Amino acid sequence: MESTQKEAGVKFAITKKLSGSVAAYQIDRKNTNIADPTTMGVTVIPDGAERSKGVDVDVVWQPTQEFSVSANYAKTDAKLTKASGAVPAGSKLAGVPEHSGRIWGNYTFKQGRAKGVSLGAGVTAQSGMMLDSSNADKIGAHRTFDAKIGYENKRFETALTVKNLTNEKYFDRINYFGGHVTPGEDRTVYLSTAVKF
Repeated sequence: MESTQKEAGVKFAITKKLSGSVAAYQIDRKNTNIADPTTMGVTVIPDGAERSKGVDVDVVWQPTQEFSVSANYAKTDAKLTKASGAVPAGSKLAGVPEHSGRIWGNYTFKQGRAKGVSLGAGVTAQSGMMLDSSNADKIGAHRTFDAKIGYENKRFETALTVKNLTNEKYFDRINYFGGHVTPGEDRTVYLSTAVKF
């Protein structure tokens, strides 16, 4: 497989409190695997081509030393530009959501008895995506909420993180079995601790 990539971007700092970056890109791949029409798609041949293009935006807003909000968004247009048989050129690539993003807010106490304690919460979301190159089946859009409470000082840090706080039911695509899905991760709690030397 051969690939070429073009990318352009800009970083900005409108004020000391607001900064971020915007990038646009295009990736072309040649000699990708596609269904072999002579075997009715039972085997594949390296004769396809794909193009992915899109925009990534990252923004950080920190109005105070204690509070910050970070957000990112990606729009991706990923399609087959050369294919064969039942999978025509122009079909969307499997496993690539057109829209995805995340927003996270964090507050860290800088003084007083709660100094070193941090509280965070956010949401991750993505649009639906195709299960395979035929575009016959699609996974629906979903969003999950996460939260975290942590504590850190010069010698020690710990954090309790809850993923999928509302126990949203959704599905993920299995990369190694085309057209198959697996249930998304249920509400999960993680505890991490580290000692600094």
